Amino acid sequence: MPPHAREEGRQQTRRTSNPACIPRWFPTLLHLRLPRKREEFVLQVPSSVGHSAGRQAIDTVKSFPIPLVCLGMLLSGLLHLFLPGETEKHMSCPRNVRIVGGILLALVLPATIWGFYVLAVLFVIFGLSRLFAPGRSIRLQQRSYPRRVHGVLLMMGAVGLWIVSRLGDR
Repeated sequence: MPPHAREEGRQQTRRTSNPACIPRWFPTLLHLRLPRKREEFVLQVPSSVGHSAGRQAIDTVKSFPIPLVCLGMLLSGLLHLFLPGETEKHMSCPRNVRIVGGILLALVLPATIWGFYVLAVLFVIFGLSRLFAPGRSIRLQQRSYPRRVHGVLLMMGAVGLWIVSRLGDR
């Protein structure tokens, strides 16, 4: 028997000796050639489409903190300016000053996540002093200037923050 015939006989016995273990389609896989070169696919997006929906959502959410902080500073400034007696009564209590400090410190995380690092540092400075030394913070503000001046400073800070944030968007 020629050598190639013996080889074919062995392959035949291998295939048929245990048909439960070898599926019928297995020999066809041996003839498939897999491409060795990797192809890169680039998604071409027309320029009219712009950002994806996910990117737009992130940009929209990222645009909220600055206007909200400006609104809070503006409202606080208006209360200090037009209701100094009420503001003095409420903000002379260390408990309320601690609450404000906690709110400022809670704003550090979103400011840091969205890349507003200068604002985050300011939140830390003003929040820590109000949270851990409210009496000292109250005395410092009362000795330095009246509540109305503090209101004007808060409103100037809100307007300044708004302007700087709008210049940064360009």
